[in-house]
Amino acid sequence: MPIHAKDMAPTAKDARREADMLDDIAAGYAIGSAVDKARLLAKAWRWYADQHDAGDRVRISYDPPPIPVRDFDYYATLDGYDGGDPIGHGKSRDEALTELMIAVEEAR
Repeated sequence: MPIHAKDMAPTAKDARREADMLDDIAAGYAIGSAVDKARLLAKAWRWYADQHDAGDRVRISYDPPPIPVRDFDYYATLDGYDGGDPIGHGKSRDEALTELMIAVEEAR
């Protein structure tokens, strides 16, 4: 049974605050994969906030499968998910959200 914990569904305001913090972190470094990851994650949290404001809620759930690989412990979907719709998986809610954002953008 997946866990839909309250802390996995931040408000749009919290998501924007998270994005701003990540932008500040990225601004402190010149270049590198950590900067790219922080910028992508900031973009994902802004996308989450925009979806939230538009009424298209994003659900982030923790449902670890019974396998030793942790890459699929979290998944993110748009509310009203139906088979075949974009979905994001990851080791963390951040990874799942980022993967979902990319999948939705590619589907458009």
